[in-house]
Amino acid sequence: AILDVVNVSTGMNTASLDKFPNQIMTENFNAGFFTKLLAKDVRLFRENSDKAGTPNAIATLVSKIFDGCEKDMPGSDFTVVYKYIRDGGEKKIG
Repeated sequence: AILDVVNVSTGMNTASLDKFPNQIMTENFNAGFFTKLLAKDVRLFRENSDKAGTPNAIATLVSKIFDGCEKDMPGSDFTVVYKYIRDGGEKKIG
């Protein structure tokens, strides 16, 4: 599997070691950090990037995705964003 390759390379990280195999692939979605908090963090980055005159299209899209995920699945763990995107939730955002 791709995680096996990533985890024996410089791409290894906490997401590939823990979040994907233990939370996302198992659909536990309980890594211990709320979607609402990650949405806030990404939104703050995007707002400050805009204020600095360095708008970031990727941050804008990620912010919309996490805001939509929180709206559709309030109180969820941030790892549930996988399910949100898999099931087409990001198509609802403008």
